[in-house]
Amino acid sequence: MIVYAESNFTLELAFLRPQSDSCEALARLAESGAIQLVIPAFCGGEPYESMVRRSKDRKSVRDQLTAEISELSRSAPYSNITQTAQTIIAILSRSVIEEKSRLDDTLLRLTKLARMIPLTSDVLAASLTYQTQFPLSPQDAIVLASITADLESVEPGLEKLFVTQNTSDFLNPDILELMSAYGCKLLFRFDNAIGYVKSRG
Repeated sequence: MIVYAESNFTLELAFLRPQSDSCEALARLAESGAIQLVIPAFCGGEPYESMVRRSKDRKSVRDQLTAEISELSRSAPYSNITQTAQTIIAILSRSVIEEKSRLDDTLLRLTKLARMIPLTSDVLAASLTYQTQFPLSPQDAIVLASITADLESVEPGLEKLFVTQNTSDFLNPDILELMSAYGCKLLFRFDNAIGYVKSRG
């Protein structure tokens, strides 16, 4: 079975989000050769964009908190608050470094166990059509165009599954119909995906 995934699969694994156990199970099946995990190469960069946004947000929160604590500590009732707040400030700072390291490790692992769909001129051209046809954001259109390009080259007898948490964009009757035309099932939870894969095993 071929299992297509995108950026939210990487983020779930790297940041240990609620469905990371199911993503880990899928990754291990790919490592063992039980399934073929396929990810658009474009999705290698998207998780870093998400991480950079998160890092900026946390730095802003940390700076605001530091300023507020400094102001509060000037008042006698709160003179000891600086020591108490240092733990939270340190966690905010450390989390940025730790998440970058986990994301690096996860992407390196995925390059070894997954097949990457190249971002070609044909994929980009198809993505422009998908932006208006469905409609989709440029990023989501590239993901969909990458997957449909790969589906066109897959032998018909293979089972195919695309799993994404992005219901706001991909839970669309027209996209479901498109995936069905390629014989590709579309699921929106990694928990459901691992259950489906195991049921077909």
